[in-house]
Amino acid sequence: MLLTRGVLITPLHPSSLSRPLSLSLSLSLSLSLSLSLSLSLSLSLSLSLSLSLSLSLFLSLSLSLSLSLSLSLSLFRSLFLSLSLSLPLSLALFSLHFAANALLSTFTIWLDRLTLVIDNNVLVLSNSF
Repeated sequence: MLLTRGVLITPLHPSSLSRPLSLSLSLSLSLSLSLSLSLSLSLSLSLSLSLSLSLSLFLSLSLSLSLSLSLSLSLFRSLFLSLSLSLPLSLALFSLHFAANALLSTFTIWLDRLTLVIDNNVLVLSNSF
């Protein structure tokens, strides 16, 4: 060891050369481990994002199915309500139609009898002359 101008100079030994190499390998290993951890974290985040997107798609499909079912039930309910309201009206119209038909048939039968009576009277009158 030499002491010059307040600086201690030591001669190079083979053991002193291995220290920087060991430090360099340790630093390289630390960087490699850090990179591996970063890639693992990135993969974990990617899987989490993929799972989140899958869950979002599932919820979207579930909501779409629920809305479709709700719309179908609403349509069925309005159709049923429409039929339940129109059924009494249809029955009333059918009854009115049936009554009008019966009245028309009765009137037609009376008209036929009247024409038959008139025809018979005309025939009787024409035979008497």
